[in-house]
Amino acid sequence: MADTLETIALRLRNFAQEAERNAISRVPMGEVRNVPRKPKDPLLATYEECLGKLTIEERGELDRMIQKMSSVFESPPGAITPQ
Repeated sequence: MADTLETIALRLRNFAQEAERNAISRVPMGEVRNVPRKPKDPLLATYEECLGKLTIEERGELDRMIQKMSSVFESPPGAITPQ
């Protein structure tokens, strides 16, 4: 039997929360660095690490799904750009 929308939504939310916790753990507390360039967003680094575990085909499929889900928001999926 297929998972319900609620089950899948909970799994997605749990993944996002765990990724955020992982990203927060990457940020050194109280450490000030003189870095000439802007450091990478820890959440983005966490997502990249997770995406690295997927095949190229899986990444493409996930990207298409994210773009489709993003259509719920007012800006079109292609308008979502890295910060």
